[in-house]
Amino acid sequence: MSSYDVFVSHSSRDAEIAQLIVQELERQGWKCWVAPRDIAPGTTWAAAIVQGLDQSRVMVLVYSPAADQSQQVLREIQRAVTRNMPILPFRLQDFAMSQEMQYFLGTTHWLNAYPPPLPLRVNQLAEAVRGLLNRPQAATSAPVGLQPIVVQPFVPPVVVPVTPMDQWDAPEGNGAWARFWRWLNSG
Repeated sequence: MSSYDVFVSHSSRDAEIAQLIVQELERQGWKCWVAPRDIAPGTTWAAAIVQGLDQSRVMVLVYSPAADQSQQVLREIQRAVTRNMPILPFRLQDFAMSQEMQYFLGTTHWLNAYPPPLPLRVNQLAEAVRGLLNRPQAATSAPVGLQPIVVQPFVPPVVVPVTPMDQWDAPEGNGAWARFWRWLNSG
């Protein structure tokens, strides 16, 4: 069972916009995980982020040039991809995506936070989050790659040549096989 609906990934440079997104999503009733707010004192950032990701159903990525260059954001995206968690990039401006981000997000459709007004775009983001949260949860329940793979050995089929009985040579003598042959062909 997920403790959070949405994990909000962002660069610290985009903290104000991340907080605006969290406020709107929580106003609509979804529980959000966002750093540093949800990191308990005495907990390491890495452990708290992993726990937050593992307890969330959807990731919203506040995507900016700063987030694109952040190794921390990249690690969060990698973890979400590994868990098969839906990722919704919210692109703050038009810029070229880094190769690392292309690897993880190249085929993902994003929402643009522009043109203004930003509150309208945040509402569109909230509607997209609603759509992702209303999908069946089975797709995000098990981490990718942890299911056992059963490999069956290849066994070639046994091919037995079948020829008509009249092409076989009759056995000679009075043994069991010869008697059976004569009985079978006495017909």
